[in-house]
Amino acid sequence: MSKKYLITFLTEFMVLLAGIWVYRLAADFGTADFSNYALSRRIVSLVQPVVLLGMAVSLPRQLASVHDTALLESSRYFIASAIWPLILCGVFALSALMFPGWLAYIFLGSADMSFLMFPIVVMICGLVWQSLVYSYFRGKMLISSANLLQLITMGVVPVTAFFISANISMVLMVTGICWLLIPVLFLAPEWTAFIKHGMPEKIHMNELYVFGLQRVPGDIAYAMLFAAPPLLTAHYFGITQAGFVAFGITLLNMASAALNPISIILLPEARKMVVEMKFDLLLARSRKLILNVFFLSAAGVIVFEVFAGSILQMYLGSADPDLVLVTRLLVPGAIGLAVFVVLRSIIDAYYKKALNTLNVLMSFSVFLIFILFFLLFDAPFWLPLAGFSCAMFFLGGIAIYRIVRIKHIETRSK
Repeated sequence: MSKKYLITFLTEFMVLLAGIWVYRLAADFGTADFSNYALSRRIVSLVQPVVLLGMAVSLPRQLASVHDTALLESSRYFIASAIWPLILCGVFALSALMFPGWLAYIFLGSADMSFLMFPIVVMICGLVWQSLVYSYFRGKMLISSANLLQLITMGVVPVTAFFISANISMVLMVTGICWLLIPVLFLAPEWTAFIKHGMPEKIHMNELYVFGLQRVPGDIAYAMLFAAPPLLTAHYFGITQAGFVAFGITLLNMASAALNPISIILLPEARKMVVEMKFDLLLARSRKLILNVFFLSAAGVIVFEVFAGSILQMYLGSADPDLVLVTRLLVPGAIGLAVFVVLRSIIDAYYKKALNTLNVLMSFSVFLIFILFFLLFDAPFWLPLAGFSCAMFFLGGIAIYRIVRIKHIETRSK
């Protein structure tokens, strides 16, 4: 298992470097296009988990529960997991074709940005499909296939799109189309099994969607938590400032992406521990993760806060004072987010109830309190950003509480 962690860490590190590079490439297009790209990527991150209907967690969790991931069952679970998300992708694509101006006003703050809506929708559909295939490989513990798919689609494709595109709209379109096509090639060895074993039965749909749909409100709240600051900024302060905020939140996502390998492998691994009732091992692993992640992320935040201007200058080629201020307000939230990212797989593996959904909703409520003050008292623009960081700390804290509760529950059951 240590080899799988190492390979996954290397993969996610390369994806992280590519994520850093694409924003540098976007900055070369100019401030306006940089903001358009950053905000478009944030919108994709907002909508994708909603359309996915919780399958990113439900599918690998269910596959990990199938004995030896039997080919018949795993094929039917995958088909079942794809049916409704792909239908919703079709509905969303049709809406973007029929009402581009209306959607642009909602997501981008202006109907004049409607030219970006269809490329954004193509990206959303592509990312949903990529996530389904990636989750299938995770659940079957085909980590090499999952890592290679992740590296190509999330690392190579976004960078390559900049070199073959003349404008940001084309960059988004090329990225989305590749996200749709490349996973099909990765699934080529599985298509025969999918066709042979036929459509899923009702039990497969029920098991996946009963578990997954419980998590959709949390996915929506989680996506809104990250999307609300730039969307709010777009409506009140313009798309340039919104792009700065979207980029600042992307920095948090990049930091948490460094911990994704733990979460990726830990869900099926932790689920097996729960099934085999190895709770002491599960709790020991949790304690170690909490301590290591907290101190590592805290050290990273301190370094960034001290050298933010220089870091952004080296990264983007320029450091707008507003961008420096925005990132300094948002980056401290990386500590709480990092703790949540590594613990959420353990929580999903142990609890049948969607406690991560409840955790995110509670955290979103903390953020809404700050938004309420901002709207009612004409507070400065930094208040929602500070509220976002506070919400991240709350999210990490409540995740730790859920882990502590596992020990109490198992102690009482003995």
